[in-house]
Amino acid sequence: MSMMYKIIADALRKEGLDDAHPQDYLNFYCLGKREVTAEVPAPTSHSNENSPLRLAQKFRRFMIYVHSKGMIIDDEFVLIGSANINQRSLDGLRDTEIAMGAYQPHHSWAGSQGPPRG
Repeated sequence: MSMMYKIIADALRKEGLDDAHPQDYLNFYCLGKREVTAEVPAPTSHSNENSPLRLAQKFRRFMIYVHSKGMIIDDEFVLIGSANINQRSLDGLRDTEIAMGAYQPHHSWAGSQGPPRG
């Protein structure tokens, strides 16, 4: 994420848009699920008020695991297959899975004059 924000910040500076912020153009979000109050454990007394645990307990929001089987990386490489996109499914020591990766070398960032558009 920081690399993507840096690319946008550099482009904004190059265009003289010093008042603009990369988050005006790119944001990341995480799906969340609100838990029932009774299921949330009581906060521990030694926890920092702004720790991830305390905030999760306060707002009762927890990340949702996304069951993804396809991924596009940097607008250049695609990975798709039967395995979930996580270490457990891709390490090759468990179930038999199949996947394929693809890219177009003539349309990659390495062969262009700048970062991809889109």
